[in-house]
Amino acid sequence: MSDEIMELRISLESAERSRKTAEHSLMEASERSTMLHTQNSSFINQKKKIESELLSVRNEVEEALKEAQSGEESAKKAITTAALLAEDLKKEQDQAQHLERMKKTQEANLKVLQKRLDEAEEQAVKGGKKSMAKFKIKLRDLEQDYLDECRKTAENTKILRKLERKLKGTQYVIEEDKKNLERLNMAADKVKLTQF
Repeated sequence: MSDEIMELRISLESAERSRKTAEHSLMEASERSTMLHTQNSSFINQKKKIESELLSVRNEVEEALKEAQSGEESAKKAITTAALLAEDLKKEQDQAQHLERMKKTQEANLKVLQKRLDEAEEQAVKGGKKSMAKFKIKLRDLEQDYLDECRKTAENTKILRKLERKLKGTQYVIEEDKKNLERLNMAADKVKLTQF
C-alpha cells in the first residue's frame, strides 16, 4: 500500500511538472504569437507606405515625362522661330547693304553736282548779264537737284538707322531664343537621366 501511494505521489508530481511545463510552453507560444502578430502588422504598414511612395514616384516620373515632351515641343518651336529670325536678319542685312551702296552712289552724285555748280559759277562770273540770267536758272535747277538729293540722302539715312535698330532687336531676340533653347535642352536631358 505504501508503495502504491509513493508511485501515485511520484506520478502526481510528474504530472504537475508536465502541467507547469505545458503552461510555460503555452505562455511562450502566446507571447511568440503576439510578437509575430505585431511584426506582421508592422510589415503590412511598411508595405502600404512603400506602395504609396512608389505610386507617388510613378506620378512624378509621368509628370516629368510630360514636361520633357512639352519642353521638346517648345525647343522645336524655338528652333523654327530662330531659323525664321535668321532668315529675316539676312534679308535686313542685305537691304541695309543695298541702302549703304545707294547712299555712297548719291554722295558721289552730289560731288558731281557740286563740281558742276562750281563750274557754272565760274562761267557766270566770266559771262555778262545774259549769261548771269542763264546761270541763275541753271543754278536754281542745280540747287533744286541738290536739295532733292539731300532729301533722298536724309530719307535713306533714316531708313538705314531704322534697319540698324531692327537688326539689333532681331539679334537680341535670336540670342534670347538660343538661351531658352539651351535651358530647355538641359531640362530635357535631366528628365531623361532621371528615367534611367
